[in-house]
Amino acid sequence: MRLVLLRAALVAVLAVVSGLIINSGQLNALLHQVAVQDAADYAPRPVELPFVRTWQRAGKLIVDARALDSYTEGHIAGAYSAPVGDQQRLQALVDCCVQRAEVLVYCSSITCSDSFAVGELLFVAGFKQVYLYEAGFADWLQQQQLWASGSLSQVDSVQSGGGEH
Repeated sequence: MRLVLLRAALVAVLAVVSGLIINSGQLNALLHQVAVQDAADYAPRPVELPFVRTWQRAGKLIVDARALDSYTEGHIAGAYSAPVGDQQRLQALVDCCVQRAEVLVYCSSITCSDSFAVGELLFVAGFKQVYLYEAGFADWLQQQQLWASGSLSQVDSVQSGGGEH
């Protein structure tokens, strides 16, 4: 009896795998629809300077969506660089940190949309809550907050939640 059940289970598994292989194009289209549907649910929460300061002091994940050269010139201390279009850095960020579920994203100022775009990508990738510091780095500097400059660090330091990024 066990042999019959084992054979039936094997046939079922082979049928499912064969069906997935044959219909992989349809499966990819379905997965894409799910991602687009998730993106439609994207509703970042705008935050102001006091929230960002508290977030930073708590050592929570902050993402700078500006270009790498802008980040190197100056960024919120503790922020991780993940510019729009840099798939490698965005993927590394997701791989290390999606379990945190929350992220705060900023870019240069209220006129910059990069933080919204990066936030959407992170939301679709699995971050449950995205906060946007819409006033961005310009506001941070104007309010005379501490900032850092310099090169990029490894994702490991982001995962641990500490250190300069």
